[in-house]
This record gives sequence, C-alpha cells and structure tokens, in this order.
Amino acid sequence: MFFWDVLILNNIYLYKLYISKVIHLIMDSTTIAYLGPATSYSYQAAVKLFGKSNIKYKSYPSITKTIEAVKLGSVNYGVVPYQNSIKGIIEETTEAMKKSNIVKIRDIEIEIQHHFLSFNTLGKIKKVYCKEEVFQDCSTWIQNNIPDAKLIPISSPVEGVIQMKKDLSYTSGVISSSLSGLLLEIPVTAYQIQNQKNNKTRFIVIT
Repeated sequence: MFFWDVLILNNIYLYKLYISKVIHLIMDSTTIAYLGPATSYSYQAAVKLFGKSNIKYKSYPSITKTIEAVKLGSVNYGVVPYQNSIKGIIEETTEAMKKSNIVKIRDIEIEIQHHFLSFNTLGKIKKVYCKEEVFQDCSTWIQNNIPDAKLIPISSPVEGVIQMKKDLSYTSGVISSSLSGLLLEIPVTAYQIQNQKNNKTRFIVIT
C-alpha cells in the first residue's frame, strides 16, 4: 500500500510540475497589444490585468491598429478603451471590433487623471503640448491658470517631452498622466486638472 501511495504522490508532483512549466511557456510567449505609448492609460490597464512578469507588451498608434494586430495573430491579446464615463462608447473601438470578428473576454475600469508636467512655474509657461481631446477635458484649468499659453496638439506625451527638451528656455509643459512624469522624469506642477474629477474609462481585453 505504501508503494502505491508514493507512486501516486510522485505522479501528482510530476503533473503539477508539468502544468507549471506549460503555464510558464505560455506566459513567456504571451504578447499584449495596447494603444501606445508606454505611458498611456491603455498600457496601465494592460499591466493591471496581466502584470509584468514574463509578458511582452507592444504599443500601437491607434485603436484600429491595435485591434488589427489581434485579428492578424501578431499578438495574443489586445487592450483598448471601450467606454468613458463622460463621453460614452468609443466608436472607433466598436466599429473596428465589428469588422475584425474578435471578442471581449475581460474588462477593467481606470480613473483618468490629467496632470500638468513642466520644469518651470505656471507663470512662465508659453507652450503646452497635449492630445487635442485632453485640451478640451482640461479647458477650465487652462483658462484659469495659463490662458495665454499656446496649445499645441501632439500624438503622445513622449512627443511633447521631445519638444519640451528642445526648448532651452524651459517655458513649455505637457498635460499627461502621473506615470508619464515618473517615467519621463518631469516634475508634476499641478495635479488633477481635468474639468470633471469622476472621469473613468473602461478598457477591454480582446482576442
């Protein structure tokens, strides 16, 4: 009887070891597409859902491109914004999903907070870089604090930082997330400058 008990326990151990190795193999080959760059809220949602261990992340310039990558099998999963608490359903996501025949398998809600990043004080700011829709989200703060600043639309915070570093007078700023400030090493001059504080976006995992 003892012999069979040992044999069973040994087989259970080997089975668990095998499953563990299979899981690691799957995770090692898992690539997640997200709406870039690496400081975006889509990236933050992806990391919260999948973590950082043994996961590869690949950024794409648009929602449509992210969904196409999933459809073509270039990645295992995609993370894209689906619905905003203020603006509603994101049409680019729904339209691209209809054309791609992919499905949603999971979702997560992320609070959207915009901050002003700069190397200088607000009184000396002459240019502000930001995605165009975010200017609208922060219009009240902009009007009250930097009304004379030139607003320059950009595709991502990284692009704004590149432009800022070209400005040797340090009179530029970027509106972005606190993660951008941390990763791009820019001080946060003003926190939570969005017009509406209860601003959340639901991100979905697609496959």
